[in-house]
Amino acid sequence: MKRLLAGLFAFALVLAACSNDDSHNESKDKKTEPKTEQKQQKSTEKDEKASKEKEADHAEKDKAENSQTEDQTQQAATADNHGQTAAAQNNDQQTTASTNATGPYQGQNVVPVAQNLVRQPLSDQQAQELLPEFQGALQKATAEVNQFNGYDNPYNDYAAEGEDGYYMYVFSFLNQANPGTYTIVTVDKAGDVKIVNPAYRQ
Repeated sequence: MKRLLAGLFAFALVLAACSNDDSHNESKDKKTEPKTEQKQQKSTEKDEKASKEKEADHAEKDKAENSQTEDQTQQAATADNHGQTAAAQNNDQQTTASTNATGPYQGQNVVPVAQNLVRQPLSDQQAQELLPEFQGALQKATAEVNQFNGYDNPYNDYAAEGEDGYYMYVFSFLNQANPGTYTIVTVDKAGDVKIVNPAYRQ
């Protein structure tokens, strides 16, 4: 009986020891758990911080790239505007140069024929006020000359004349039917066209 009691007592001690060991392990696990959670929390915070820094870097890079793109666009637009301005100025200069070279409304390689024939010349301003529109008058005179001799006669020069209330354009054309001569045509303020000399020799 003593042996049985001793065996039970020993068994109870073993059980108590095991039970004590389990509770010790649980408390150890409980102590370890907060540390693990703290480590995980710190790791998460680090990841979030790194992620925010990356986002900030990307945002800065995007901002810099956008700024650079805007600068390039502005430079391109400015260069384009300068190019257009230069082209417009160049066209204006060419127009002015061609007008100055041949005089207002004169033909190519002008020989002053009509200009030498008028006795009472009108200024350009007077001609604009008193005579029909220049291009229309020139077209009428050209058609009349070409129909008269059957050739395409190049326009040479013009003058505007006015005397005693009678105002007219005087046009000269290179006479292709009779080389070396000029056909002289007038267009008055009413728009009437008249060939006054078909083969004028200067």
